Order: sequence, then structure tokens, then C-alpha cells
Amino acid sequence: MEEPVIVKKKNKFMETIKKQSKTIVMILVSVLVIAIGSSYALLRSSQVGTNSYTINSGNLEVTFVDQSTDALTVTNMYPMTDTEGLAQTDELTFVVKNTGSLKATYNVYIEETSTSPAFKTVIRYVDKKGTNEYSSPKVLNDNKYIDKEASLDVNEEATYKVKLWLAEEADTTYMNKTFRAKIVVEAMQHRNKNEVIEFISKNSPIQDDTNIKFYQVNGTTNGNGLFIRHGTEADNYPIYYFRGNINNNNLIFANFCWKIVRTTETGGTKLIYNGEPTVVGDHKECLATTGTDTQLSGTSAFNSSYNSPAYVGYSLPASNQRYTYVSSAPASGAYFGSSVDVTTGKLVDPQTSLDEYHHYTYNSTNIDEVQTNVRYYYYTNYYMSFDRTKTIEDILDEMLHDDTNVAANESTIANKINTWYDDYIKPTANNDNIDYGAKLEDTIWCNDRSVSTDNLEGWNPNGGSTSTYLYFDGFIRYSNSTGTNGIQTTNTPILSCSNQNDRLSVANGKLKNPVALLTADEVALSGGVNATSNSNYYLYTGECYWLLSPAYFYYGSANSMDVNSTGNLYNDFVNSTRGARPALSLKLGTEITGGNGTSSSPYIVE
Repeated sequence: MEEPVIVKKKNKFMETIKKQSKTIVMILVSVLVIAIGSSYALLRSSQVGTNSYTINSGNLEVTFVDQSTDALTVTNMYPMTDTEGLAQTDELTFVVKNTGSLKATYNVYIEETSTSPAFKTVIRYVDKKGTNEYSSPKVLNDNKYIDKEASLDVNEEATYKVKLWLAEEADTTYMNKTFRAKIVVEAMQHRNKNEVIEFISKNSPIQDDTNIKFYQVNGTTNGNGLFIRHGTEADNYPIYYFRGNINNNNLIFANFCWKIVRTTETGGTKLIYNGEPTVVGDHKECLATTGTDTQLSGTSAFNSSYNSPAYVGYSLPASNQRYTYVSSAPASGAYFGSSVDVTTGKLVDPQTSLDEYHHYTYNSTNIDEVQTNVRYYYYTNYYMSFDRTKTIEDILDEMLHDDTNVAANESTIANKINTWYDDYIKPTANNDNIDYGAKLEDTIWCNDRSVSTDNLEGWNPNGGSTSTYLYFDGFIRYSNSTGTNGIQTTNTPILSCSNQNDRLSVANGKLKNPVALLTADEVALSGGVNATSNSNYYLYTGECYWLLSPAYFYYGSANSMDVNSTGNLYNDFVNSTRGARPALSLKLGTEITGGNGTSSSPYIVE
């Protein structure tokens, strides 16, 4: 094997190991061999090796340890419930140790070798790493990984335990048949990993999210724990995120409690505010899980004004580019055009009725009427007035995507969060003049105001209904499982930000401080679903609080998304008052100095 090459980065906490050699796959053939009797009365395993049976390959050593006997023996096996499977005392224990001279990254998974029949749809298992609790039950067919993208420093080792059983739905197809499988430990190129996740993953296996159904809430079969986002595995900084009912993502920073949400594309660690710590003896704990203690004091509107699509913005356009609506029926017999002729100012293709192709009007029964401003009816009896030399496309761009959306034009919610930041994160008397902001990255926050052509409706002069809302894409992704207004939802979280003018940061002048709100996509990763109550995931607080994602413009009212008091993705008028939970992102290289992530022993970032 050729010697690996170490590429050192300036950041002293991170290294990239690029392997010049081929991927190493270490297999203990037939580690698990299970025979099922005709009456399902007995499940036996073959011998899995003597104590401390060791395989060496390259820089990883795998040792199978039988703690009480020389074989994994499971008696009186029959199709069983998950509760019965978890109650088994027999377990397979093995240790992976890095005996090389470089940091190692690896995957661990179960690979079935049975072929007739294949058991993977009826084999369930749980696993644990180190002192962590056993995972939720997994179906082998859905998730074969015991650990994914795990890493070990030189001479470091990790201990794994596995329990496996036949699912209760197994039928007679599997009688008198044999299930065979092997444990595979696969060495791989070491990738950059955020230091916080590096620390956490020592005792929390990283799971694959390929089979997560994001249109359903989290659960024992739909994800609880720490995951790597599918499709980012080969990125310089893969996305890791927490999902579901967990209690190992608590962290104290700047004398506040936070929940770790995910890593960023630049290697940072995104957090959401979770209240103030409680002093217990000689240490601090993060005890708030529900109620107003999980958010900033008091509530806030997203924007105090609501009568323009512009008010779904976290940062706003100039006041003369917000184009507020007017509610008034057109005059009887008034002419409508499909557009306005830029030379003559006259209506193009005039007719005396408002329909999906004729929205422009001077509100006059004179077919040759020309005025300075034209009305555009986007909804029955609701219009906006603007200079006739502009089009509705121009107006939407000004309201939603113009470069004048700058930090100085902050929304109501941004003002509340910036005030808190100025008081407690910047160096002030409130925090002993410590500049906690120096530990934060200026990451991108996505206020996704993109509107596809399918969603423009009455705002589309080339054909759009005047009886439906203007929907923003972030809302359409999660509105419901069957679609809103005939538009099929995907429920697939998107962490990129397609429109450059929706990307908020201090560097581009759209934020005063490197702090904002979580998006609906991040809530979906965590386990939240539209129109489905969920009190069983870490972002549930029993309170309503704002998100950064716009929802729609309704008649004359802007709506933005939030997490409501039952834990589901929801939306409200932007002038409604809801909770504020700031989100920020720790820089790449930030280290954890203590704790295990539980509420009684949060991770500490000093």
C-alpha cells in the first residue's frame, strides 16, 4: 500500500487526508449466520470466532469480542416485536481501532449474503457505539449502516454492539431457511469534518438519510439521531444534521443555551437559541425544553406592515419599492389589457373584462385612455398601481429581489434579534465585554423569495388565475403531501439558495450581524412536517416562533412560515406576534471543551 499524503490546513483543528491507495474493505465472512427452524421455535447463530478474534488491514484493526461466551447465541427466537428484540441480552460486540499513523475515516455496515430468500426486509436490528444508548430499530433493507463517516485518531478505538432479530411480520417464507450476513468495515478517504461534529460522533453514530421520508415526521423508522445529508458526502464539508427526538445536541455558548441544528457548507455549526442556562451546583444545565423560556423575552411581528409581498423579507427594499395593494373593484365596463404599449401608453389587446390574460387597466371605459400610472389587478378587486412604463415583472423584482434590500431596511423581527445581539453577543457590560461574535462565521442565510412561473398565478400576465394566492417556493415544498393549488410538493429540504438576492450575510450588506432565523427546510430536516403535529422532536417547544422562509401573499396580506405550538410547519400573517429564536453559526475550528450534549451536561464552547 502506498503511503497516504497529509494535506495540512492553516486551521489547526482540521486536516484533510487524501488516500493515494485504493479503498480498503475488511470483511469477517459469515459473522452472523442464523438458522430458523420450521416452527420458529429457535434462532441459532453459528460461531462468530473466539474471544478477541482480530483482523488487521492497513491502518485499521477490527476485533470481535464475545463478552460471555465464544459465540453469539440467541435462543428461543421467533418473529418478535421491537420491544422483544430490544430486550434480548445477546449482542455482538466488536472494536474498531486505528493502529496506523494517520487519522482514519470508515463506514461500518451489515451486508446480507443470503440469497434464497433474501431476509433484509424482515431483519431488524439496533446498534450502539461506546456508551451511547442503542439506536432506534432499523430495517436492514432500509438502513444497513451501523456507523457512517466515522473517524478515529491514531491509536483511538470505538466499541460497537449489535442486536438483531426477525421482525414480527415475517411469514412462512422464511421457515427452514438460513440468514447469512457479514460485518463490513470499510476504510475511506478522510474528509473534512466540523470539529463539533467530530467531537459528538465519538459516541453518536452518523446515519445515512437516503431512506428518510421528509413528508412524514421523524420516528423510530424515520430517523432520530445524527445524519449526513445524502448528496453531500463527497463535498469538502459534508452536511451533518440532527433529527428527531434526541437529547445530545445541547450546547452553551455566550452564556446562553443552544440546540445544534446542522453544519454549514463552509464547515460551521448552526445553532438555534434555547434560553438561558440554570446553575446547578458547580455547573450549568440547559433545562428549558418547552415554553417561552426557549425564546427571547416577548414576542414580535415578522413585519409590522403586511400589505405588500415585500414584507416577507427579513431585509426590505426601499420604501418606494414596496408597492402596497389597494382593494377596490374596477369600474363597470373598464378596459383591461394584456400589457401596456411602451411607446403609446395604450392598453394592448383591450377587452372589457378581467381574466387570466388581461390584468392591466386605467379603470376607464375609454379604450384609448392613457395615464401616468396603470393598475394591475392580481386578484379579484385587489390591485397595485405603478408607472405605466414598468411591468408587473419589474414590480415583483423590486419588491422581492432588488439590491436595495439592505441591512438598514431591517424587518421588525430582524430589529428584535439585532437588538439582542448587540446587547449580549457584542462586547458589552452584559457579557463582561467579551466579543463572542469573533467565534461566529458570516454564513449565508436564505430568505427564499423565489417564485416559480407555476406559482405566479395572478401575477403572471402571460396567464394566471385571479382567484389564487402568490406562493413562494419554500412554502410549496412543504404545504402538504398532495400539493397546493394543483402544484405537487416535494417535501425535499433544499439548503442551497437559488436567488442571489435572497442570500443574506454581513458581507453582502443584507445583515447587520451574523444572526438570523432557521428556514423551513432546516425544520424539515429536524423532523417537522406541514399540517402534522409533532411534539417528539427537538425543535418542538409548545410555542409559535418565526422562521426565515416566506409562505405566500394572500389577497392583501403577506404570510411567512413558522413552527406552531403543536410543532408543525405552519404560516401566519407577518404582522402576527410570534416568538423569536435567533440562529447563528460557529466558525470552523471552534472546539468543544466539555460536556456530553445532554441537557444536564451541555457541550461547552468557551
